[in-house]
Amino acid sequence: MKARRYFTLGALTVFYVASRLIFLSRSPFEWDTVNYLFAIDSFSIPDARPHFPGYIFYVVLGKLAHLFIADPLQSLYAVNFFFGIATIFSLYRLGRLFHSAAAGLAAATLFVLHPLGWFYGEVGEIYLAEAALSGWIGFLLL
Repeated sequence: MKARRYFTLGALTVFYVASRLIFLSRSPFEWDTVNYLFAIDSFSIPDARPHFPGYIFYVVLGKLAHLFIADPLQSLYAVNFFFGIATIFSLYRLGRLFHSAAAGLAAATLFVLHPLGWFYGEVGEIYLAEAALSGWIGFLLL
């Protein structure tokens, strides 16, 4: 039974990544994304690279991904994939903590299929990082 749950969670994660890869934006979504791209090249809050407050850790993770991925926009997508997967696992753990493994799988599935989770998985924005951190902080504090 436990192996089946983990297989389902793994399949959900693979679906998450595959479904986002198909629809990735080919250009920056909005000006904030452009500022993140500028910040990967040269971080400077006075020059709005990125806009205030800077999201330092997001930019640092983008720079780290950029060491392995040539395109800075694709680097932000890689960071978002990481945070999207982290959100899936945090929601699963929270659902399991509150009720059952089935509730955790339901919560993770709702995230994967929700339009906002889907949209922000396809653009270079910070919102998936906030979702993942919120989920894991909530899990750790309970």
